[in-house]
Amino acid sequence: MGSMRRGFIVVALVLVTGLAVAKDSKQKFVSYRCDAEGRKLGLPRDSFVVKYVAGGGGVAILPVQKRSVTLTRVAAGSGAKYVDGTLTWWEKGDSGTTVSKGMESGSCWVVPDGPQGWAYPPPPPVYP
Repeated sequence: MGSMRRGFIVVALVLVTGLAVAKDSKQKFVSYRCDAEGRKLGLPRDSFVVKYVAGGGGVAILPVQKRSVTLTRVAAGSGAKYVDGTLTWWEKGDSGTTVSKGMESGSCWVVPDGPQGWAYPPPPPVYP
C-alpha cells in the first residue's frame, strides 16, 4: 500500500508541475512561407505554422520533412536564433528568417494570415 501511495504522490506532483510550466509558458503561432532553398531543407512547399514557446528558455517547433522538430533558443546578436544541432532557424521581425543545415540555407517570410502576420490557432499539425 505504501508504494502505491508514493506512486500516486509522484504522479500528482508531475501533473501539478506540468500545469505550472504550461501556465507560465507563453506561446505564439506564426505563419511562414519559404523559398525553394528552404523547401530543399525539408520545410513545407506551402505556408506553414511555427509554434514559439517562451517558457524554459524558449523553443520553436517547425514542421520539417513531415515531422515536428523542436529547436532550442540560443544567444544571438539580433533577432531570435533556434538550433537543434543540425538545423538553425533564425528569425527577426517579419522577414529575414533563414534556415540552414551545414552550409545550405534558405529564406522564409511571414505570411499575413492574421493581424501583422500572426496565425490564429489551432496549433501546427503534429507529425509522428
